[in-house]
Amino acid sequence: MKKVILLAALISLPTYAAQKVEGFYIGAGIGDTSYDDDGFGKSVTNGTTSTETDGASFKLIGGYQFNQIAAIETQYTKYGTANTKLSNTKALTMDSESLMVAANLGYTFDNGLRPYGVIGAGIVSWDVRNAGATNYLVNKSSSTFAVRAGLGLEYAPAMFDGWAVRAGYEVDAFEAEVEDSLTKKTSSHTLGMGSFYVGSTYKF
Repeated sequence: MKKVILLAALISLPTYAAQKVEGFYIGAGIGDTSYDDDGFGKSVTNGTTSTETDGASFKLIGGYQFNQIAAIETQYTKYGTANTKLSNTKALTMDSESLMVAANLGYTFDNGLRPYGVIGAGIVSWDVRNAGATNYLVNKSSSTFAVRAGLGLEYAPAMFDGWAVRAGYEVDAFEAEVEDSLTKKTSSHTLGMGSFYVGSTYKF
């Protein structure tokens, strides 16, 4: 019995020593697209609207992990199309992409599991267009300051030799303004583009 315990200890020792914690990493991810317009569509169309999304979100990831707790991460995200519907008919479509720099804070356990949260900021580029024959607004493109927040879980055991898999949800929040064509009053809305995604990274 003692020999079995000793053998198990010897096997686990190099596994722990080989686990990569610090280093640069790159990766990619894919997920769904979520959209919260905070009444933006209602202000544009002067009607009761709903939202839906088409297509997946794609992510490119790069960062550096300093220790078991902290990393800094840059992400490019291309979101799927967000649609605003009025009476079940598409009124507006929005395409968006973001470039974010965020702190990735969590804890890497010895078994390779790492729950984490992200908080950061960057730029969201978005393009709003009329759908079909509608004419609710002059088509608008803008690059806007945005903040990011999210939660996730990563798994990178020593046997993966630098590879890791992760799943998480992240959302980018940014401001959009609408000017009423009659009153000329401007209303501001906090739009949220988000994604639940899965991805993989490789640490050098």
